Amino acid sequence: MALEAGFLVASTEIDATENQLNKPHHIYRDLLRNLRIPGEREMGAAILARRTAPIVRGRNRAWLRKELQCEPLAWLLSDPRFADKPKLVALLGCDPNVHTAHGRGAHSHGAQPADWVAFSAGTQGDFASYVLSGIGRLARLMGKKGLIVILDEMEKWQDLNWKAQSQAGNLLGGLIWGATAEEGHRALQDKPYSLSHSARAGGYPFTTAGRCHLGIAIAMTPRGEAAPERLWATYGPLREVDLPQLTADTLSAYVANMAPLYARTYELPAPNIPEITRETFQRWRLHGDGGMRTAVQVVIGTMDDWRDRVTPPSP
Repeated sequence: MALEAGFLVASTEIDATENQLNKPHHIYRDLLRNLRIPGEREMGAAILARRTAPIVRGRNRAWLRKELQCEPLAWLLSDPRFADKPKLVALLGCDPNVHTAHGRGAHSHGAQPADWVAFSAGTQGDFASYVLSGIGRLARLMGKKGLIVILDEMEKWQDLNWKAQSQAGNLLGGLIWGATAEEGHRALQDKPYSLSHSARAGGYPFTTAGRCHLGIAIAMTPRGEAAPERLWATYGPLREVDLPQLTADTLSAYVANMAPLYARTYELPAPNIPEITRETFQRWRLHGDGGMRTAVQVVIGTMDDWRDRVTPPSP
């Protein structure tokens, strides 16, 4: 829905191994790996670089600094050939296979360590949040509405100890504050008390001084009284949305909305909505428990079977 509305979308699923909340560089890396641009089939930092290059070509660092309000991003994009330099694209995507110093060395104007920090510490939520805010402003230069960041499986927050939650909060809190802070109240002195800058390169702002056109969606299984939303609300106002109770009408509406998206994703002909709905209801009566998670599985299973029927066999 966000893509169709004209937003760039970056999503990640939190887990207990690779995408741990208290490792901002891992979260940032996965967000950039899954970054999608409206109208593009490719994902990731490389396609963002290629689509950005014609827009910023010929612009110097001062102009980029003014427009993006994000020093690292302004430095990166000031190289007129950054999209053609794999090491610079690797910096943007936080590729662990390219040493940060080597990436900085590929820049035509040279670099200081602070221009793009060696991004590896659990305390560096400020840097990740700052660059993502800059990408939100970059999206506007691209003619898009902004950047939506989606964090799924966020109940994993409860598995972190106090120290890890503090590290995780510097990224999550920076994003929430950046998405919600009003114009004129986004400076260092305005940041929530629970956010702390990293020691790397003296620390970075958590967001741009002007509106960053960034939104954040947090998806999680409700945790009752132990829910962390009260803490997260200290970073900025949150809007809580509960999944609706599933009925025959809401399931039909879900099929009608989702089936065309599914067909476009796989480049298939327009689906027969009444037929898909009937098959979905048959599955739902046999396997459904009334919950939204099972309903999603039933709909996707029905669509997968439909895809197999309409896809020509390989020669």
